[in-house]
Amino acid sequence: MPNEVEILIVEDSATQAEQLKLILEQHGYVLRHARDGKEALGLMRVRKPTLLISDVNMPEMDGYQLCRRIRADERLADLPVILLTALSDPEDVVRGLECGADNFLTKPYDENYLVSRIRYILSNRHLREYERTRISLEIFFAGQKHQITADRLQILNLLLSTYETAVLKNHELSRAQEALRQLNEQLEAKVRERTAALEAEMAERKRAEEERLRLHREIQLLLASTGEGIYGTDAEGRCTFMNRAGAELIGYTPEAVMGRELHTLIHHHRPDGSAYPADDCPIHRAARTGQPASGDAEVFWRRDGTSFPIHYSSHPILEAGAIRGAVVVFADITEKKRLEAESLRNQRLESIGTLAGGIAHDLNNVLAPVLMSLQILRMKYTAPDDERLLSTIEASAARGADMVKQVLTFARGVQGERVAVQLVHLIKEVAKILKQTFPKSIQVRTALQDGLWALTADATQLHQVLMNLCVNARDAMPHGGTLTLSATNLLVDDPFASMHPHLKPGPHVELKIADTGTGIPPEIKARIFEPFFTTKETGKGTGLGLSTARSIVKNHAGDITCYSEVGQGTEFKIYLPALRSAATEAAAAEMRALPTGSGELILVADDEAAILNIAKQTLEMFGYKVLTASDGAEAIASCAQHTGKIRVLVTDMGMPIMDGPATIRAVRRIDPRIKIVAASGLGSGVKVTDPEQLQVEAFLPKPYTAELLVKTVYEVLRGEVPAQRPSGAME
Repeated sequence: MPNEVEILIVEDSATQAEQLKLILEQHGYVLRHARDGKEALGLMRVRKPTLLISDVNMPEMDGYQLCRRIRADERLADLPVILLTALSDPEDVVRGLECGADNFLTKPYDENYLVSRIRYILSNRHLREYERTRISLEIFFAGQKHQITADRLQILNLLLSTYETAVLKNHELSRAQEALRQLNEQLEAKVRERTAALEAEMAERKRAEEERLRLHREIQLLLASTGEGIYGTDAEGRCTFMNRAGAELIGYTPEAVMGRELHTLIHHHRPDGSAYPADDCPIHRAARTGQPASGDAEVFWRRDGTSFPIHYSSHPILEAGAIRGAVVVFADITEKKRLEAESLRNQRLESIGTLAGGIAHDLNNVLAPVLMSLQILRMKYTAPDDERLLSTIEASAARGADMVKQVLTFARGVQGERVAVQLVHLIKEVAKILKQTFPKSIQVRTALQDGLWALTADATQLHQVLMNLCVNARDAMPHGGTLTLSATNLLVDDPFASMHPHLKPGPHVELKIADTGTGIPPEIKARIFEPFFTTKETGKGTGLGLSTARSIVKNHAGDITCYSEVGQGTEFKIYLPALRSAATEAAAAEMRALPTGSGELILVADDEAAILNIAKQTLEMFGYKVLTASDGAEAIASCAQHTGKIRVLVTDMGMPIMDGPATIRAVRRIDPRIKIVAASGLGSGVKVTDPEQLQVEAFLPKPYTAELLVKTVYEVLRGEVPAQRPSGAME
């Protein structure tokens, strides 16, 4: 019976010993415990147990040594012994046979298997009394020979136990393999699931990155394409970004301004030239206080020291409520300011005209009775002295009436009869009068293009305009000179019309009156079209000649400009719309078929921003690459930077800092291969500078049309243009 069975457990681990006792006590066995082999031998000498279960690995005396001591003791030799081992090595079986163990149990052991082995050994222990046959075996294992002497039952039990253990292990291994297979499938499924998730995540990240790069490229393209300057600063006012348009406006490259304090660089002085502290600057203040600002009363300063008026808008850059800096958008409003000034001047002229018209009306009412009374007085007073007095009164009254007529023409734009006019006949008629009446020291010439287009105009008023301008030219040449009247056909395009607000695109005739006189100082030139303004002596001019001429031209839907250089001469240009005809339509078709370039690099130098922009757009539209310079020094710097690449230089002859002739000579020294086109408001008939001496390939009269610019550049590149382009046949 189980309660009659006493089992001695030999285990140095108190935890494992307690676990084993708990299992066996549940099955009714009596348990004793020894911590090692020596303690177990002492307990067995006092009372022999029914069965001994011993751990193999113990200090001082292991399980094998304990088993040998038991088999060597006659009183204990028949005691069944079960060894607890991991069976990590088949050699354990051999050692178990050598020491006389009856069975092996592997750790961790199965509870049911443990109890079954105990019951099996206890139920078959009586066989030991009858089976005392000792068998001697020689076993070769792992290259070594083992001599084993044991009884047959012991060998069978141990082999059976080993086999059962191996079978159990195999079952456990199979179960473990199956569990491992299932885990592997689950892992593979999770890996596939995670891989798919990662691939989706990577695809999303790639898509997001591509979208970010696309948006970045779009933003960069937008910033590079805008005509306004855009820059960003940090909270200290240092540049963090500037688009190319902004850098070009101030004469730098975007890379050259990065990290620099922009107020000190481009906004250091006010428009009047006084110093501009950063603390007073509303643009700079936006980056420090977060207060936005905008306006058009400021100027920015270029790299070359010149300034230009701007319209600006400055806003703070905020991140999580903190000010990181500011973004500033600015534009060059030089042209806007010019148009505003012209508009104000036109308004002033209109106001003066209204006032003058009222005065002229009253003067007419005053002069009419005088002129009518003269006829009556002549009938009453026939004496010679009275006749002379009446003639003086009549001449003065007639002169006053003529002045009133001019005032009315200026004020109201009196329209006469508009008919088709051939300007050639009108110019020749005026030239004939001039040759007969002007001093012999003044040479009068005409240069008229063949096939000049007809106009719809008041011939009398145009005759008055020509005479006013020619008389002024005569007065500007007291010591003689040359007066040239020329006329050419001109097809006004959109760029040209943008510089002349009164003109509309289409066929026009350009009329030029050029003299080689004293010229007009710049401070006076700004006022020459104002009514009653004159530089002549008292009694020699009314100040209405040019204002009346301007009014007549304007009423003919035309425009009049003046270009003058002190000591060189003056040139007035009048643009009048031509009658549309088969000839004008053919000219328009020819312009649409203008020759194009092949990517040649052209440098345009002019101090007028509007001319630079329009010339750049025009040449780029016709297939050229274009660099621009606002003065001669900047043009020379561009030539030095792009040596061997620039094919043509189109330069204005009158620029600040360094004028056209000096620029041309410097460019020739840098790169003699560059072909040069000289542009000037004074026509080629006026001796600004000798073109042959400057060695230029062509002359371009200002203002020039897109057609003339494109054709000139194209022909210069192919060596087809003479040094001077004649306006027409000279007489």
